[in-house]
Amino acid sequence: MIAQLWDGERHRRSIDAERTLRSPLPVIRRVGFACLHGGTGCTTAARAATSMLAGRRDRGVLFVDATGRTAPSTDPVLRPVTIPAPVWPGGVDAWRERCEPEYREREITITDWGVLGAPDLTAVAAHSHVLCLTTGVERLAVQQAVDVAAALIAAGTPTLIVASGLRGRITLATKRMLASSPIPQVTLPYDRHPHPSSASALAASVLGAEIVRMGTPARHLGSAA
Repeated sequence: MIAQLWDGERHRRSIDAERTLRSPLPVIRRVGFACLHGGTGCTTAARAATSMLAGRRDRGVLFVDATGRTAPSTDPVLRPVTIPAPVWPGGVDAWRERCEPEYREREITITDWGVLGAPDLTAVAAHSHVLCLTTGVERLAVQQAVDVAAALIAAGTPTLIVASGLRGRITLATKRMLASSPIPQVTLPYDRHPHPSSASALAASVLGAEIVRMGTPARHLGSAA
């Protein structure tokens, strides 16, 4: 019985995510992925969101590497526009210089900014229509991400916490901490095998759908549904 309820809930979430993934956006959107510390799966999350959205957006998705560390990919969707190192200082200006023509041709541009300090993160947040702040699942890391995300939201940038299980499973205490936070959040499980699990596929769908939802005015998304 519990398994049936879980399967039903997963099916409902999958349908809801798929509907939102295909919802039209009124204008093009810049989405930034960044983290406060290395090893949080920032690039993995950015690539998962790009892959998920690319097959569902008529005008395509552009992937930008602002870290210089993205591994080569045979998937044409994941062949990034690369900002030459060093990106900082002047990272946002370098982004515009390198990406502006292609950015204008796509519906969504996802940029992997990697690890950022406070000043650079503030600049990236101001440049992004949606910011995805990735974090590990340790309680201290999650709390720091929640605090930073709250500040970015207060400054005007819609911010999503992406908690990655790259370094370990999420604990019950961390789940409760995330559940008690009013900040939007998505949890990404870690796959040890090359092919994504059903849980990872669903999480990527939810991540992509959340990006679309946060980048779309409520009245527009509501009419599209």
